[in-house]
Order: sequence, then C-alpha cells, then structure tokens
Amino acid sequence: EDLASQTAAAERASARVLNVLDSMSDAFIAFDHDWKITQLNREGARLTGSPPSALEGRSLWVVWGRRIVPELAARLREGMLGNAPEVFEFEVAPNCWFDIRMNSTPDGLAIFFRDVTALRRERVEREQLIEQAEAEHGRLITVVEQSPLAITIAEAPGGRLIIANREAE
Repeated sequence: EDLASQTAAAERASARVLNVLDSMSDAFIAFDHDWKITQLNREGARLTGSPPSALEGRSLWVVWGRRIVPELAARLREGMLGNAPEVFEFEVAPNCWFDIRMNSTPDGLAIFFRDVTALRRERVEREQLIEQAEAEHGRLITVVEQSPLAITIAEAPGGRLIIANREAE
C-alpha cells in the first residue's frame, strides 16, 4: 500500500514536470547516454515536425543523423560529456536558425532551443541598412569636402556645426 502511494505520488510529480515542460515557449528535448530521445515537449515537437510518440526511444543519429553537420555533432558530443558550449545560434537547415542551450544531466543531455530565423533575418537586414547608411554618409562627406563651393551643414535649431569643407572654413 505504501509502495502504491509512493508510486502514485511519483507519477503525479512526473506529470507536473511534463506539464511545465509542455507549457514552455522554448523547445526541449532530452537524450539518454545512448543518444535515445527520452523526452520532447510540445514546442520541440512543433519545431522538429514530429510528435513525441514518433521520436521517443529513437536515436538522435538515426532520426536526424544525415542532417547534422559535423560542427553541430561535435558540440552535441561535448555537451553530453559535460562540456556544454555557451548558448549558440546554429543553422539547422538552409535559412533556419536555432538558438541552442545544452545542459549535461545525470541521465544524458537536455537541450533547449528556439527558432530565431526571423530575429536573425531582421538583424542581418538592420546591419545591411547600417552599412548602406554609413556608405551614403561617406559619399556625402566626400562630395562636401571635394566641392569647390563653400558648404556647411549645421544642426537645427541650435546651429551646431556638423561639417564644413575647406572652402567654407
């Protein structure tokens, strides 16, 4: 009777943990030391495109081995050994980037990941816009400095001088 009570309590605690994992916005996947998938939350299932029932108990290398590039495989193996790298972004498929965090556990490896493709695309576009603005600024400065006309650019309304070419000086 005591064993049945303890088993029921353990099952309730396990169900609570699973509910917490499923409510997370980050994807979660856990592997045992043999690289078998032991757990996958809802977001993990959504991002991998497979339900937990299709993945749990299967080997990472069987399920995704052909698509895991050597650099990611090395990071996974390091994580399993307890040398988890810092959070890193990785292109897991063409134009599909994940932010990945790994934690070695007594049972194997826990990985939290999220799709950052849109954020990465925005960051790249922002960097390109900054580069374009800097290039335009450089061209403007060159034109102003090389002009035979006196040119000054001042800040409004205070009139603080921003640039003046040699002719203006």
